[in-house]
Amino acid sequence: MQELEHRTDRVRLRGWLQAGLGAVLALGAYQIYEFFQPPAPPIVYDAGSIVAAAELDYVLDNPSTGGGASGITAGKRFANESGDKCRTFAQGHISGSACFRDGQWRLVEMTQRPLPAVD
Repeated sequence: MQELEHRTDRVRLRGWLQAGLGAVLALGAYQIYEFFQPPAPPIVYDAGSIVAAAELDYVLDNPSTGGGASGITAGKRFANESGDKCRTFAQGHISGSACFRDGQWRLVEMTQRPLPAVD
């Protein structure tokens, strides 16, 4: 009887180990997939306006946190002629400025820096 219980415990343990290994492999595959994904665009088109996407919105509101994996950085803060708070930003070869109006960061300017020459 004890031998049967011992065997059952080993089978149960083996099942848990296999499930744990499967979960680790799935998580690893997801991390590799995310690593090779291009960064999300910093802007979206919303009801006739170009506004900050979620990641850019967060960085503009919280400049000290940085953009994490997206690579977005917030620059200097200033006010436009209407008194709206504005901030510059950059992501890779893209830079621009956005101003906060009507509850959204609206894109004011966006430029692409020259890409490095390919030999």
